[in-house]
Amino acid sequence: MAVGSVLIATDFSRLAAAAVTYTSRLLPSGARLHLLNVQHPQALSPADYRVGPWSPAARAEHRRHLADCQRRLDQLAARLTRAHGFRVSAAVMVDWQVAPAICATARRKRAALIAVGSHGNTGLKSVFLGSVAQGVLNCADRPVLVVRHR
Repeated sequence: MAVGSVLIATDFSRLAAAAVTYTSRLLPSGARLHLLNVQHPQALSPADYRVGPWSPAARAEHRRHLADCQRRLDQLAARLTRAHGFRVSAAVMVDWQVAPAICATARRKRAALIAVGSHGNTGLKSVFLGSVAQGVLNCADRPVLVVRHR
């Protein structure tokens, strides 16, 4: 299977890094990669969500957080370009719903494949914790590569 364009969604976790590594091994040099990080509109860090009106200091902290996410994506893009010769774009998106944002970006970028990492949660655990990978599987109109931790 020849895939010329792939969207890889990352939250900078170990599982997302595994999805990047695994996907990069499948692609030929020169392939097009779109790295995407979707942030909640009120996320200040992966562990710090605030709801309600923000102070100017909190808004500034949020802008710094988004800039840091973009910097991390740009560094990953540079490493993938050097190591594999991929043509890489990297973007941070702010959206309330992560999975639909990933699917919409894949359509816009005309990615032939979406790659995501997954904890592999099932049952009540996935209901309470949510599952971006499951959400992407539900909304995607193209193949999805789910890389699970074992």
